[in-house]
Amino acid sequence: MYTSYADLISFDPETGIAKFDYFDMLRGDKAVAYLVASEGYTQAAAEDLVENFADSEYVKKNTNPQLRAIDIDDVPLKLMYKPNGEYVEDSVSISTTAKNFRAIYAIDTSLLLETYFYYITVDSDGKVTLVEQIYWP
Repeated sequence: MYTSYADLISFDPETGIAKFDYFDMLRGDKAVAYLVASEGYTQAAAEDLVENFADSEYVKKNTNPQLRAIDIDDVPLKLMYKPNGEYVEDSVSISTTAKNFRAIYAIDTSLLLETYFYYITVDSDGKVTLVEQIYWP
């Protein structure tokens, strides 16, 4: 495990196991190089695309199909939704519990699986120290 952005791919409420697919968020020269080397863009097309990105745009690099399993009962959580499924104020994720994670999942799975990606924080020993849903405009 290492710190990374990730998409939540699946969640099992019975076991508490959430499976995440890590990805790299590329901007600037790294985005251009990736688009040319891996996505078939010409240098000019990649540069044009990246130079015209809005502040919130990026290239998503996901070359590893491995999913990372995290037990949400064992880690601190921050989400963009309240336990009743309402969106939080000010677009700032709030601390929550595994019980609330399950409640939101039961209300509408798409709130956790499809709306925002996550940032998984891992310490130097490889232990997950935070799973946070990230607001990204």
